[in-house]
Amino acid sequence: MGVKVNLRMLTMSLIACFSMTVSACAETPRPIKKGENSLYYGNITTGQKFGIRIGQSRQSAKEILIEKKIEYYGEEKCEDLTHRKIDCIRGDTFDVYRKYGIFLLVSGGLIYVFYEDDKVTGIAWDFSYMIDL
Repeated sequence: MGVKVNLRMLTMSLIACFSMTVSACAETPRPIKKGENSLYYGNITTGQKFGIRIGQSRQSAKEILIEKKIEYYGEEKCEDLTHRKIDCIRGDTFDVYRKYGIFLLVSGGLIYVFYEDDKVTGIAWDFSYMIDL
């Protein structure tokens, strides 16, 4: 039994070290440019992410994300503050969602679903992957 506990502690220590090393090397650019697509951050205008796809209805995207326990924070427009974080055009509209972390390793982050005429036109995200104490 003692060996099992020691292996568990060793595994957790290795995960913690790896997480801190990776998060230290993966600095999120500001703003997150269109076309970026990494585990930590991105801003896509084609394809799919988080179970939603570009071109589907805003409402169905919202339902999918909420079903995945991703919290809806509301609608916003691209303004000066947002523009510094995500590459968008002033006046673009998007829904903001909060994805909470898994276990201790991923501290979570925000998902931005851009839309026009009730159709998803872009998906951006910014996550922190590190030990969340």
